Amino acid sequence: AAELVSRMPGALDVARRAESLDRAARAAEFGGDHDQAVRLLDDLLRNGTAPAGMAAALLHARKGGALRAAGRVTE
Repeated sequence: AAELVSRMPGALDVARRAESLDRAARAAEFGGDHDQAVRLLDDLLRNGTAPAGMAAALLHARKGGALRAAGRVTE
């Protein structure tokens, strides 16, 4: 899903892109690829596709959990 996101037309809905990145990050987390999950969550948070407020805080918490699971607690 993460690879296909870059092929999506620019006007194809920012929400769809954000949802695709979120789902890909969840899949990476469940699959044990925590470094990939961190990269996807970073992309989601960095590119202005992330929600604001509590939803953004929850994404940051997920990123922290993925960093911890990847053994990168100092980042």
